[in-house]
Amino acid sequence: MLDPIYEDLPDDEELIFLKLESAYRQSCEQHVFEAQRNEEPGYFPAEQYLQYMRQTSAAAAELQLGILQNIEIPPAENMTTSTYQDFLGQVDYYRTTLQIRHARRAQGYSVRFDAKTKRIVTHHLEQVREIILKLEVDDWKKESLLACLNNLQAEVDKDRSRYEIDVAPLN
Repeated sequence: MLDPIYEDLPDDEELIFLKLESAYRQSCEQHVFEAQRNEEPGYFPAEQYLQYMRQTSAAAAELQLGILQNIEIPPAENMTTSTYQDFLGQVDYYRTTLQIRHARRAQGYSVRFDAKTKRIVTHHLEQVREIILKLEVDDWKKESLLACLNNLQAEVDKDRSRYEIDVAPLN
């Protein structure tokens, strides 16, 4: 059976990596926290750290991102805190670059409306809404058109509006 973290992955490989790495890290940290709470003070969670490192490296390799290739994962008996911290540092470096890249890309496919433009667009959407409400068509058609209009209004109300929006299809 497929682990739920692999369901509904984004289309973009870099976004897949960001999602999976975050899930791997959260799982690792949770296991380490629980283990340290139940173990003796000198406990070292080598297996949890190694699992996170292996999963993260495997994801980067499978997605062919060209990152983490030169990092050697040590055998369990050679695992140290500094090895794990170095690995985390590399992952954090790549996460930051990927997040910045995608934030810029998202801005490239969006537009920022000033307050005046938002008021004008909202005014026109209200006029269209009034026309739809006066139409002599089935209620489900009116509701579908109004849903599309509401989606457009929600997009206009955002700080940055995407060029494409999801609208409810007409039945």
